[in-house]
Amino acid sequence: LTTGAAQCSIFQDVLTIVRSEPVLVSIHSSGATTEVVQYLTDAKTRGAILHWFNGDDTDVKRAIDVDAYFSVNAAMSEDQIRRLPRDRVLCETDFPARKVRSRRPADTGRIELLLSQAWGTSPQEVRAATWWNLRTLSERSGAIERLPEPVADTLLYL
Repeated sequence: LTTGAAQCSIFQDVLTIVRSEPVLVSIHSSGATTEVVQYLTDAKTRGAILHWFNGDDTDVKRAIDVDAYFSVNAAMSEDQIRRLPRDRVLCETDFPARKVRSRRPADTGRIELLLSQAWGTSPQEVRAATWWNLRTLSERSGAIERLPEPVADTLLYL
């Protein structure tokens, strides 16, 4: 967001538009976490997903105050992940698709393993928790009504 006034203005406009819409909004916040959280606060945007979040403890608290969730990937450090409350963490599904070693796009196995190590639990429990988090976010935002039926059904029958 530090690249220019036009980018900041467009970001503010997008946040204003989505504020009253039942949608999930993934926002890439790496490198500008404090600024992004401030924009979310100013726009009263609720239920945003902060993609590749690397903010400090203050940024985390402020993001939670505006009801944000955090998507994480296997390239993030355990320290970064430990800052985030478990009930706000989602697994990124686009990160593995960029890696040559990935067996398939949306392979969340590596991040589930990393989360299980950070949280002291099994990868299966991590998967259940992060799907539950997605369900909670989808219901709170109203976006569950806009999800493809098979996805919404999966979330509703967890």
